Amino acid sequence: MNFQDTLFTGQILDIKPKNMNKTLAAHGRKLIKEALQGCSKEQQDLFKRLYGRWTELEIVEVVDNMDETKIDYALTQCEKMYKINKLQTDLKEAVEDLQKSHLSN
Repeated sequence: MNFQDTLFTGQILDIKPKNMNKTLAAHGRKLIKEALQGCSKEQQDLFKRLYGRWTELEIVEVVDNMDETKIDYALTQCEKMYKINKLQTDLKEAVEDLQKSHLSN
């Protein structure tokens, strides 16, 4: 069956995205797990709600069970959460440093 036959019979709607390369999927899961270690409990709970319906599982198990088609987007979100958390930490430290220097003067 060629593409045109598939298109006209409506079978094109049944085509599922190709599975991710297993090595890339494993590496993506590893990076997600590392990023989630630096996240708050609330952020991890949000991740559980978004990427699995397994809220009773540990975060590592949720990552292990998540659909491969969601790995890329989940990794992107984890990178953004990491940057936000880092900025908040840096800002908090800068404010504390300013307060200390102000008090010492």
